[in-house]
Amino acid sequence: MESVLAGVGAVAAFARDGVACVRQVLSAREVAAAAAAIDAVLAGPGSLAQVASGPDDPGAFAEDFCRWREVPQIEELARQSRVPAVAAALLATPQLRFYHDHVLVKEPGTDHRTPWHQDQPY
Repeated sequence: MESVLAGVGAVAAFARDGVACVRQVLSAREVAAAAAAIDAVLAGPGSLAQVASGPDDPGAFAEDFCRWREVPQIEELARQSRVPAVAAALLATPQLRFYHDHVLVKEPGTDHRTPWHQDQPY
């Protein structure tokens, strides 16, 4: 995992910019599991699901939250993949708290703009 972060200076970039691009964290099997999880979420939206795109939009823009209990691939990725270790390294912390999962899908060609947001503490 350290080679994934060190090669691109991800920890320094995250500390400096608050964002870092980290590639090849997930294995091919995990990427397939993520794709299956997204398909499951889109096929059966939960009670917190929202669609930002309109019916005339050529692409969909959808999101859903807190589905890890119903979609086992999400929990597996959140708890068993290298994602938690990478997040802990970027945040320079020995402990993480799994707050919630958030599936965002914005298809190519979607006209609806992504609204500006920031994920700072309230």
